[in-house]
Amino acid sequence: MVDFNQVLDQAVKESITEMLGSNVLTALYASLEKFHNITSDILANRIDVMCSILEYLFGNKSARIIGRRIACRLYDKLNLPFEEKMEFSLLNYVEAARKQVAD
Repeated sequence: MVDFNQVLDQAVKESITEMLGSNVLTALYASLEKFHNITSDILANRIDVMCSILEYLFGNKSARIIGRRIACRLYDKLNLPFEEKMEFSLLNYVEAARKQVAD
């Protein structure tokens, strides 16, 4: 069985590193842990906080682009078909993927 949290964590780490670099990834995870007490193993349950941080740091439009990249990678890792939806945020994609994996 797939460990959804671990796969999401990998998708986030790979996507952020690819798009923004390892220093941004380190800063993002440090911020999540220090200010929100969120570690990588529980990130999937608090993805809303990470989305808020991305919006704060990069603005809504850029955060959506980053979120779509993470979602695309997540779906690929889960062998799910990815369909881009303009109204979806990363949170929506994660919830939809979680539901598909559970079914």
